[in-house]
Amino acid sequence: MWQTTSGFGTGQRLVIAVSGGIDSVVLLHVMSTLASNLNLSLIAATVDHGLRPFEKEKAVIGEFCRSHGIPWKLLGLAPGIEERARLKTASIEMQCRVERYEALQQLVAQESAAGLVLAHNADDQVETAILALLRGTGIQGLGGMRRVRDGAIWRPFLEVSREAITTYAARHELSFVEDPTNAEDGPLRNRIRHAVMPSLGKLESDAVLKMARSCRVIGEERDAVSTLLDAQLELAGECTSQRCDLSVDGLSKGPLRRLLLHRLLHRMAPYPPEEKHLRLLDELLDSTKGSASISLPFGLEATREYNRLILTRSTQVEDGIVPLRWRIPTEERFQVGAWVLTVHFVDRVDDLVLDEKRAWVSVEDSAETWQLRGAEPSERVTPFGMEGSRLVSDILVDAKVPKGRRREVPILVDTRGRVLWIVGIKRTNERLVRIGEAGWLVSIETAR
Repeated sequence: MWQTTSGFGTGQRLVIAVSGGIDSVVLLHVMSTLASNLNLSLIAATVDHGLRPFEKEKAVIGEFCRSHGIPWKLLGLAPGIEERARLKTASIEMQCRVERYEALQQLVAQESAAGLVLAHNADDQVETAILALLRGTGIQGLGGMRRVRDGAIWRPFLEVSREAITTYAARHELSFVEDPTNAEDGPLRNRIRHAVMPSLGKLESDAVLKMARSCRVIGEERDAVSTLLDAQLELAGECTSQRCDLSVDGLSKGPLRRLLLHRLLHRMAPYPPEEKHLRLLDELLDSTKGSASISLPFGLEATREYNRLILTRSTQVEDGIVPLRWRIPTEERFQVGAWVLTVHFVDRVDDLVLDEKRAWVSVEDSAETWQLRGAEPSERVTPFGMEGSRLVSDILVDAKVPKGRRREVPILVDTRGRVLWIVGIKRTNERLVRIGEAGWLVSIETAR
C-alpha cells in the first residue's frame, strides 16, 4: 500500500478529501505518515452535503486532525441540491458528486495547493466499470477513474483492495464511521457492491485487483483514442466547454460517428454519457427535419440546423452562496456553476476606468460572504448615476438581452443583500469606490 502513494512531489501542498469513512480515514493516515518524509503540507477537507446527520463524521475527522496536527476544512453545499438535480435531470448521488468536486477544487485553488487526493480504491474502480458496462458507456466508462487526472487529482488507492484497507484500519486501530446509505439496496452501485462484488471474490481471490488493472489498461487505450477523436472533432468544427458547432458530414457515420459523439458528450458533461443519450443524438442527426432539438442531462441542449450540430451547455446562474474568506491583501478565485468570479484587493484605487466584465466595490469588512445568482422576480435596483430605482428586468430589456437568456445574467449581491452589479450590464449605486480609497476589483468570466 505504501508504494501506491508514489508520484507526489517533495514539498507539495495537498488537499485530502475525507468523508469519515474507512477508505478516506486510511488515506489520511497513510498521507500523514508520508508527510514528514516527503515534506508534504496536508489539508484535510470534508464536504457536508446537508442530506443527513453528519455529527459523528465531524467528530471522528476532527479528533484525527487535532491529534495529527493537520488543518481541517469543513465545506457545505448550498441548500436545494435536490431541486438542482431535478433541473439537470441528474440523480441526487450524481449531483452531490458534481458539487462535491467543485467545492473541493475551489478549496485547492484557495489554498494554492498542488492538487486533490481522493480515497477511491480497487473495489470502487471495478464497481464503476460494471456500472459503465450496464449503462452502455463504452470505452470512456470502462476505463474507469484515472489514477492521476489533469496532473492535479490523485487516486493512489485505485489498485488497493477494500479488504487491504480494512486490514490496515484494524492494524492501526483507526476510528471511522460507516455511511448508513451504503447499506441501502436502492442505488444501483450499492446493489453491485452487495451482490456482485462478493461473488467475484468467490470466483477468484484476486479477481477485483485483476479487473482494476484491466481498467487501467483500458483507460490508457481510452486516452490514446480520445486524442485521435479530438483531432477529428477539430476538423469537424469549433468546440469549447460551453458550445460546439460542428458539421454533420464531418462527424461521418456509423461506429466512427458514435465514437465522436461519445467523446463530444464526455467533454461537455461531468460524467460519461449513457447509451440512450447517444441513441438520441444519432436519431437527431439522421432526422429529415431541417431543424430539431433535444435536451440532454447536465443542461446540455443539442440542435440540428440543416448540416450543423450545435451543442450548448446552459450558463443559467443557480442561486448559491459564494464563501469569500478574505485575507488582506489577497486575490481569490471562485467558480459558481458556469462562471468564475475573481476578487482582488487594492489598497489604493488610482483609476476607475473598467470594461463590462470588471467592477470596483468598496471595502467594508475583511470577512464577507457574497452571492452570485440570477435576477429575482420584480427585483429593483438603483442604477449607477440615478436616484430612483428600476426593475432589473427592464434594465435587461434595455440591454437587449433576449427573454430566454435573462436568467443567465449573473447578479452580484453582498453580505447585507445589496445588489452591487448586474454583471456585464449595469453597476448599481451600492458600495461605490472613490479614487484614493481601498477597493475590491471584481471580475467575472465564463468557465472554460
